[in-house]
Amino acid sequence: MSNNSSSVGNALVLLRLLQERDVLRVSDAAGELGVARSTAHRLLASLKEHGFAVQDGDRSYSLDPRQRHGHRALTPESLVPIARPHLEWLVGKTNESVHLIVPEGQMVRAIDTVEGTQMLRVGSRVGVLVPAHTAAAGLLFLSGMPVERLAAMYSDGPPRDSGAKTIEEFHASLQLHRPYAVSLGRAERGVNALAMLVTDQNNNRVAAVSLVAPAFRMPPQGMPEVAALVKECVQRIHANILDRA
Repeated sequence: MSNNSSSVGNALVLLRLLQERDVLRVSDAAGELGVARSTAHRLLASLKEHGFAVQDGDRSYSLDPRQRHGHRALTPESLVPIARPHLEWLVGKTNESVHLIVPEGQMVRAIDTVEGTQMLRVGSRVGVLVPAHTAAAGLLFLSGMPVERLAAMYSDGPPRDSGAKTIEEFHASLQLHRPYAVSLGRAERGVNALAMLVTDQNNNRVAAVSLVAPAFRMPPQGMPEVAALVKECVQRIHANILDRA
């Protein structure tokens, strides 16, 4: 087989792996193909260059959303204008800041913020990467992963500050028993957050809406009331996504 044919074949194998997995590390790709890490890295970089893959914050790769869902797929750029009016609605109801957040491997990133109206408020966090296991939105993304995918993402073991000694313990700690997740000062000291998922027309988890406020204004006992408003916000966003599909 020629080198070109071999490269094409390996690229197709990687594309299939990207379709099957949430994340793909260079070392895992090299092992699957039986090639050097440098070769696997070159192939993944080529898939990224041609719009088939994206590189996450922890340098792992995942399938470009446009390839997973077709040309009408939601990207962060297309989701922001859809969600923005509803984020503004939520701020109007609560006077607190709201983030629109997407996953990036072991991290999450805010792609839009509407700041609250209070003098003391949480400011914009657009572009800031935060460890997923510390953020309310990140807990939502991680909670839906099978333990095998979680193990691939955290190949060096659970985060040290998670309290878990094994991936299995980490996986068990992430399971949620309600439709929202909270973070009480973990991602940012003195700031509490409540987040709910935004899904697309295929019920894929594409983002999360996170309401954030100083802890003294959003204590745990007030979370159910906040959750009802966040739920209405994500339902409004989902309805607009369906209109767009």
